[in-house]
Amino acid sequence: MVLKSKNWLILLFTVAACIVGFLKHAQVVLEKGELNEIKSAELALSEEFNAMGHNAEALATLIANTPIVMDEDKLNKDILEPYFEQAWSILKEQYNVKHFQFHSPQSSSVVRLHDPSIFGDDLSDFRHTVVKVNSDKVPVSGIESGVYGLSVRGVAPVFSKYGKHLGSIEIGLAIDKDFIDNFQQKHNVSLNLYNVNESGEVTLFIGSIPAYSEKIEKHNLKKYFQTKNGEFGHGLSKVYDYIGEQVGLAEVRINRAYYQSSLTQSYWLAAISIFIGVWMSIYLYRVEKKQLLNTELIKEKNTKLKRLLDEKEEMFDYLVEEQKMASLGKVVAGVAHELNTPLGVIITSTGAHSNGVNELESNFKSNKLSKKSLEKYLAHCKETSSLIQSNSRRMANIIDNFKMLVSEHSANTDSVVSVDDALNAVINTFKTQLEEQNINLIKDIPSNLYIHVSILEFTNIFSQFISNTLKHGKSVTKIEIIIEQQIDSLVIHYLDDGDGLLKLGENDDIFEPFYTTTRNASSLGLGLSIVYNVITHKLGGKIKLNENSDKGFGFEIHLPVKAQNDKELN
Repeated sequence: MVLKSKNWLILLFTVAACIVGFLKHAQVVLEKGELNEIKSAELALSEEFNAMGHNAEALATLIANTPIVMDEDKLNKDILEPYFEQAWSILKEQYNVKHFQFHSPQSSSVVRLHDPSIFGDDLSDFRHTVVKVNSDKVPVSGIESGVYGLSVRGVAPVFSKYGKHLGSIEIGLAIDKDFIDNFQQKHNVSLNLYNVNESGEVTLFIGSIPAYSEKIEKHNLKKYFQTKNGEFGHGLSKVYDYIGEQVGLAEVRINRAYYQSSLTQSYWLAAISIFIGVWMSIYLYRVEKKQLLNTELIKEKNTKLKRLLDEKEEMFDYLVEEQKMASLGKVVAGVAHELNTPLGVIITSTGAHSNGVNELESNFKSNKLSKKSLEKYLAHCKETSSLIQSNSRRMANIIDNFKMLVSEHSANTDSVVSVDDALNAVINTFKTQLEEQNINLIKDIPSNLYIHVSILEFTNIFSQFISNTLKHGKSVTKIEIIIEQQIDSLVIHYLDDGDGLLKLGENDDIFEPFYTTTRNASSLGLGLSIVYNVITHKLGGKIKLNENSDKGFGFEIHLPVKAQNDKELN
C-alpha cells in the first residue's frame, strides 16, 4: 500500500509505541531472568544437600553391615574405635566427612571417632535423625544443626548378625569453605549459609559475602532484593532439617552486570530505532512521490520484459524440440547405416542363391546334373542360407532396439526398464560411428538390474553423452560407462579419455543453454542443457562434472530411482 503524505506521522508514533512496549517487556524479561537464575541456584543447592545426604546414608549403611560391627552382641568402644581409626582418617581427609559416631539403641553416644574423648552423652532431645532410626530401624538422612553448626548427616540402624538391634551409626558430611567454593564455581554465584536459632536470631555460619549479610534482618527475610547501587541481586531461601523445622538460611547472590548491560543495550537500541523510524518516515514520504511518478514507467518496462521473456522461452522450447528431432534423426541415420551392411549381405546371398538355382535347373533340363554338381549346390545353399539367417537376425535386433528407443515408448511414460538392454540399444545405434573413430566403449553394469523410469528420458542421457564425445571429443580412444546400484538411487559415471574441458579450462556454465565450443560447426549447444533438465527436473536427480579424473571428460549422475533385480520383479 502506498503511504499518503500525512501517514509518516502515524508510522512514527506507531514505532514509538512499539519501542515503549518493547522496553517494558525487556525489563520484565530481564527481571524474570534474574529470579530464574537465583531460583536455579537455590534448587541446585537443595539437590546438592540431597545428594550429600544420600551419600552419607549409603556410607553409614555400608559400615553398619561390616563384620566387625555385626559380630558383637553390642557396640563396643574398645573394639570399634581402634578398628575404624584409620578409616576415619581417610574419610575426613579425602571425603570431607565431619562426624563419625555410633549410638546405643537409647540414642546415646557410644563411640565418637571425630572426638573420641566425648561419649555417653544423651542425644535423644535434639538429634531427631538418631531417635528416628533407633525407633523405626530404617536409615534416614538430612540437614541438622549441631555443636559444629550445619552439616548433612546420614544415619543407619546397626544389627548383629543374629538380627539383634545394636543401635545406629552416623556419618556427617561437612558444609565448609570447600563446599561453598565448589558450589560458587560450579554455578557462578556467591553463597552464604546462616544458622537460625529457636528465637529466630540469624548468624552467619559460612559464606563469601559478609559485606551484605547484615541486610537479611533489615529486609525482613524477603525472597529477593538488590543492593543500593543495583550491582548485585540477592535471593533468600529457608533451610530445613530432617523434621521440617527451619535451622538456617541460604543467601544466593548474583552479579547483575549482564542484566544491567542488556537493559542499557535495550535503551540504546530503542533510541537508535526511534532515530531510524524518523529517518524512514521522511525517506518513505519522499520515495512515495517518486514512486507515483515512476509507476507507469515501471509497468511499461515490466510488460516489455515479460514479452521478451515469453519470446525467449518460446524460442528455447522450439530449439529444444529441434534438438530432440535432430537427436532422433541421428538415431534413424544410425539405424539406417547399421541396416545397410546386413541388407547388402542378404541381397548378395539371395542373388548367389538364385544363380545356383538357375544353374541347377539348366543342368537338370539338359540331363547334365551329376552327383558332384548337386553336392556343390547343396553346400552353396547352406552357406547362403546361413548368411541370410545371421544377417536377418542382426537386422531384427537393430529394428527391435530402434522400436524400444522410439516406437514402443513414444508416450514417454514410466515403465520397468532393463538397464543393460536400454544401454545396449543406445550403444548399437552408435556402433558404426564408434568403430569408424576407433573408440572402445566399456560398460560396467550390475547384472539383471531393472529400474522404473521413462526409457526415452533415461536413454536420451546416454545418447547425448556419446554423441557429445563423438562430435567434440579430441584424441578419444575409450569410453567408460559405470553404473552402481545403491539402496534408493542409481549412480552413473560416464568418462572418456580425451582432452576434456577440465584440461582446456572450458567447464564454466557447461549446462547453460546454447553453450558450445564448436559454434562454427553448426552446434546449437543444447545437448548438455537438455540432459541437465531431464536429470534434475524430470528425474529429480543430480549431475556434476567428474573432477577426479586427471584426463578426459566425464560426468557423475545420481538418480533417485529404486533399482530391482529380476527376482524382485518375478
